[in-house]
Amino acid sequence: MILRAAPLLLCLTLFACVPAGPPVPIPLDVAAISAAATKLPGVRIDSVAPLSLSYPGEILYARGAALPLPGGTALLDPLANLLAAHPRGRWQGTVRSAGGVSPDYDLALAEKRRELLERYLRLRGVPADLVTLAAVADDGPPLELWLQKDQGMNSATSSAVKP
Repeated sequence: MILRAAPLLLCLTLFACVPAGPPVPIPLDVAAISAAATKLPGVRIDSVAPLSLSYPGEILYARGAALPLPGGTALLDPLANLLAAHPRGRWQGTVRSAGGVSPDYDLALAEKRRELLERYLRLRGVPADLVTLAAVADDGPPLELWLQKDQGMNSATSSAVKP
């Protein structure tokens, strides 16, 4: 009896090991991210296609400072929570400084801000591959982020990229 059932059991065991097929990607819910972004303190939504967020003026950094203003964590913690809550979304960002001392100084300051911001986001649970920041010495919001693309289960879908 056992010898007759052995081929059947072997066949069923092998069949159970066959994968069901590729996972079906779930599209990134940009509307939910946009709705959550409207609740971020201090943020300005500059565009919705693609989603673009910025922290204008001196709400986050004082002129010439590398560290955020006192209370800056009250702005950055909700942002980090939003980024970490949507791990398929990829964000491109610009960290700026235009202190007017010199272009080299402004770039060094923007680079230090970028470095500190990346470290802060990692410590708050945002994976390194979710946000790519560039340091720039020019006028504009000290921090600007835009949703780059959807990294679904198979990375097959993407949204528009900001020029």
